[in-house]
Amino acid sequence: RETTYRGPKPTIPRFISPDPREFARMKIALENLLPGDATERYKYQILTDHLQCEEASLVADSYCNSRQPYTDTMLALTKMYGQPHKLAVQRIAELMDGPNIRCGDVKSFRLFALNVRSLVGMLEQLGQRGQIELACGSHVSRLLSKLPYDLNASFKRFIHPLRVAIPTLIDFADWLEYELEVQEDSMKPPKREESFNKKPDTKRTSKLSSKTATILLGTEKVSGSNSVAVPPTPGHVVNKSKGIEKVTAYCPYCDNDKHFL
Repeated sequence: RETTYRGPKPTIPRFISPDPREFARMKIALENLLPGDATERYKYQILTDHLQCEEASLVADSYCNSRQPYTDTMLALTKMYGQPHKLAVQRIAELMDGPNIRCGDVKSFRLFALNVRSLVGMLEQLGQRGQIELACGSHVSRLLSKLPYDLNASFKRFIHPLRVAIPTLIDFADWLEYELEVQEDSMKPPKREESFNKKPDTKRTSKLSSKTATILLGTEKVSGSNSVAVPPTPGHVVNKSKGIEKVTAYCPYCDNDKHFL
């Protein structure tokens, strides 16, 4: 069993735009990758190297002469970009700006469910401050307005047995995962059972053969009843005993047609 990680080294993402998600990723990476015994100046230098957002860089510059430049800068950036309320509001605003989810559009519904689950996961990492936003019922009401009527009714049926007066974002995310599984299962084609050792239907084959024989016999009778006897032409003599037709020709010398060719 491996005890050390031999893959590529993890990196610290850069903070490019004033997006709370980017700041949360950078903050988590700094907490995990920076050495615990590193000095404030060392950590401050690493932080400033990954700040490409102009606003964040100006905040970091204001603490360059502080006794704790890294700690003070991170506290200021957390107030600006790491507040749970701002994070939740921005993510919900992005979802609200998107198109409404149409009935039967599984692809858009899947993306919507993943965004909500990502929002819930990030709020859960923020501890007690994130729990307040997770319990806010207005967030759920706004997100439900993006779904069609039948999905709203499905969510009410899902939440009713739980006896919850105000559903939370966690309840909403759990229902989205459940509803997504139902929709994906309904879209799967039914499996066809192939029987390779299937015996042929002997009864049907015998019926078909008997019908064919009957048709042939009927055709023979009809052809026999509709046949018309054609009288032999002059110069042709039919031997009834043998049933063989003999051809004769006129002989001018004998003045008769009794010669056979």
